[in-house]
Amino acid sequence: MKKILIIEDEEDLLEVMQTAVESLHPEYKVTPCLNYLTALNALTNQTFDLVISDQNLPDGTGGKIFQILQESNKKTPFVLCSTATPNEIPELKDQEIYGYLPKPMILKPLKELFQKFNKEHNFSEDNLPDYAQVKTKLLIKTQPIPCDLFIRLSEKKYVKILNKGDIFDSQDLEKYEIKKMPHLYVLRGDLDTYLDCTIKTILLALKDTTNATDVEKELKNIQLSFHALQETFNKIGITPAAKELAKTVADKSIQVVSQNKNLSLLLSKMLKSEEEYSARHSILLSAVTTAFASAMPWFSETIAIKLSVSSFLHDITLTNNDLAAIDSTNELQKNSSKFSEKEMDSFLSHTVDSASLARSIENLPPDIDNILLQHHEKPDGSGFPNQLLAQRVSPLSAIFIMAHHYVRMFIANNELTIEHFLTLEKETYAKGSFLSIHKELSSVYIEQNT
Repeated sequence: MKKILIIEDEEDLLEVMQTAVESLHPEYKVTPCLNYLTALNALTNQTFDLVISDQNLPDGTGGKIFQILQESNKKTPFVLCSTATPNEIPELKDQEIYGYLPKPMILKPLKELFQKFNKEHNFSEDNLPDYAQVKTKLLIKTQPIPCDLFIRLSEKKYVKILNKGDIFDSQDLEKYEIKKMPHLYVLRGDLDTYLDCTIKTILLALKDTTNATDVEKELKNIQLSFHALQETFNKIGITPAAKELAKTVADKSIQVVSQNKNLSLLLSKMLKSEEEYSARHSILLSAVTTAFASAMPWFSETIAIKLSVSSFLHDITLTNNDLAAIDSTNELQKNSSKFSEKEMDSFLSHTVDSASLARSIENLPPDIDNILLQHHEKPDGSGFPNQLLAQRVSPLSAIFIMAHHYVRMFIANNELTIEHFLTLEKETYAKGSFLSIHKELSSVYIEQNT
């Protein structure tokens, strides 16, 4: 058994790192610590084969942990996991350490680190179990789940309980906690997908901009636009709490997008004036998707950020902003005289193009590409690009599609409230994920008003 100490002050990230390390080999046993003093106590009372530490802890630093290891007789190998490089930390500068895991994308270097560790300790990576355990309480952080999910009935028998793309909500969490099942399982071949998705999602919630100057202008534009739209929010029926949440989510979404220079430039161009349809449409859509998502039992701020980022990116590849007002291929044909052939082609391909753009950006949160790809699908299969029926549309995409539909209708008729929209479109959204979403929205916007 190899004992590994991991020190990280963000609890969710600490638990994902523990899951990742312990899944790499059954002989790994992780001791997790959230702060410097707890780690110091563990080092005093136990001997570890490896120490992995964040730099910035609430009551100390990774550099101090390294110093303690150096001063002891144990000489335990030390790994830094931080946005800061070893040479930026005084205690580590010009020192030889065992490894470095650069945040935010730590999964690949973590696996490479333990491949080296395995070789040094003659640990075989063959014959590992077909299923890997994941912490049940972490599943609610990543919605929808990125791979099939199983329960373990015996050493050799596992039963699938959810499919990739399903929602693991608070009721599911409560059910398995009551059953005293702190772990569920994914196929080992899906483990990297699960871990990568979960790490990205957790870091998204923690994300802070590292280039404030570039972001400030976009945030100011968004803040001004949200201020200008206060009367609109009141008219459509968004609650004060949802309005505040929408503003916070939009700010964080702009920070996410602005981490990429090319996306930031495209967004700046689109948001140059809230008078233009595409800008007003995207900002209002961000608020409505947040309001809709907040009514779901499986809501989290991370889900709202994914939907909000999608709101700002969904039309970003269009070559003519007026195309943002077009909803279907039939509508495009009816207005074909207004656009060039190249512009029409950009509309027909913009769902695929925006999804491809999202996939090409390394640190963009998971699920956004799928929302962008599906945002013009319809419950009856008449949408594009893939003519998906309701049952094949993901829950996050379903929220986006409904919000997108409402915003278009509201811009055409600014007397249309969310309550009226839900009543009018009840039959439209009576299948697949749309049905449960419509039910939850109705309980907030219709039943509470009667």
